[in-house]
Amino acid sequence: MKKSITVLVILLMAISAVFTGCASEKPVSGSDDLEKDSFIMALPEDAQNLDPQNNNSLNSMRIVVNINETLTKIDDNGKVVPSLAEDWEVSEDGLEYIFHIKKGVKFHNGEELKADDVVFTFERAMASPFAGAVFGPVESAEKIDDYSVKVKLKYQYVPFLTALTAPVSSIVNKEAVESKGDDYGRNPVGTGAYEFVNWASGSQIVLKAFEDYHLGPAPIKNVTYKIITDPSTAVVALQSGEVDAVINVPAIDIQSINNDPNLTLYETPSALFEYLGMNTSQAPFDNVKVRQAIAYALDKEGILMGVAEGTGVLANNQLIDSIFGYTDEIKAYPYDVEKAKSLLAEAGYEDGFNAEIITVEGDRKKIAQIVQENLRQIGITCEISILENVAYLDKAKKGEFDMFVTGWNTPAPDADLGLYFSYNSSMINAMNYTRYFNEEMDDLLIRGRTTPDESERLIIYKQALELLHSDVPNVPIYYTKTNIAVNKDIKGVKAVPTSEYRIYNFSW
Repeated sequence: MKKSITVLVILLMAISAVFTGCASEKPVSGSDDLEKDSFIMALPEDAQNLDPQNNNSLNSMRIVVNINETLTKIDDNGKVVPSLAEDWEVSEDGLEYIFHIKKGVKFHNGEELKADDVVFTFERAMASPFAGAVFGPVESAEKIDDYSVKVKLKYQYVPFLTALTAPVSSIVNKEAVESKGDDYGRNPVGTGAYEFVNWASGSQIVLKAFEDYHLGPAPIKNVTYKIITDPSTAVVALQSGEVDAVINVPAIDIQSINNDPNLTLYETPSALFEYLGMNTSQAPFDNVKVRQAIAYALDKEGILMGVAEGTGVLANNQLIDSIFGYTDEIKAYPYDVEKAKSLLAEAGYEDGFNAEIITVEGDRKKIAQIVQENLRQIGITCEISILENVAYLDKAKKGEFDMFVTGWNTPAPDADLGLYFSYNSSMINAMNYTRYFNEEMDDLLIRGRTTPDESERLIIYKQALELLHSDVPNVPIYYTKTNIAVNKDIKGVKAVPTSEYRIYNFSW
């Protein structure tokens, strides 16, 4: 009898252990038993840093926009609306702006946002080569009172309020920047919906919801950006549940995503175009005929089909039709190998030359490989160097290359933001990677940002695009279609052209 009772007790304990173990397991996605409070997004490259004013990395900005906020923002209708600034006043001559700061906004370190932080941000941005395109027109920023700032411009900068929506314009905390010094980029403090927790280089960056966020705490409490450099590996991680979202699923994997009942794919035309850039400051790329020859030598349609399986849009110029200043009157160089050879001979390189192309893993490596074969047809022998993102950006900024493959994502819907960053000579050693210098272009870009009349601005930007077409500092190849694939249970998701996602809008 005693033995039977013992056996019964052991049996009951075993059954209890089984049920206890089952109850403690994490419920499957969509379970009503326990609300999920975490979200994991795959990123194709590690961040450069998380300092909005000292950054030229899209992957960095994808995180920055969740930590930081700007004075103005773009609403769903494409209009500039208040964000950290409640409202503003503009002088009749367009040279003075008075911003009234929203009261009660807290930084992640507990300090209230004040005019001093805004003035400090403007001053450091004015000194930063990365923010120069937005803040170059600023003459001064001064505190009126704790919640009012007067900004004086050197000249009328027509798209100023639009430019202030760009992530590079994010307001930072004066005390945090000064106390962290050179380490601030790895210890950011903003007013955004999420605050920084930790960063394991090459592995992941972790954020958590800021409970004192002025618009109310985020529905998802914990966010992890997991670095997965191989796109197909990222898709496998999404399908297995290791991550909850993947940005820019490769064309080859889209069908498998669409066939997976647990996933949803959102897609939209992108403001990002892929291109081949050339170092115009050194031979042989300082010769415009060499650059034009390369433009004729690229089979852009073949690249689009080979890399993106035709899902993008061939780029005729450096702006897409969703950007103010776009024109459909400038067409891409046609694929013409014989014309390319002729121009190369005219430039004195009938026997070709050797060159290096730098880029990163993923689709851009594939683009570089097709470019390599295209250029081989006209006698240019290319070596491809695949770099880590941070090393690549450093070389690009310093001009330590012959050619490079990358993309440009216009941060706000105005040609000024699309062109000034990349082609004004003041941006050399920052985002003007091609080191392109043309006084006529500099003049056009200044006129474009200072001319109030929209029809005149359109004429100016058409002239700028025509000049870029003839000078060819880079060869636009195609505009991507951006997408985001997510767990089907995530709500509030929609694809955005910049591929910078505010996780605050998401919920389970």
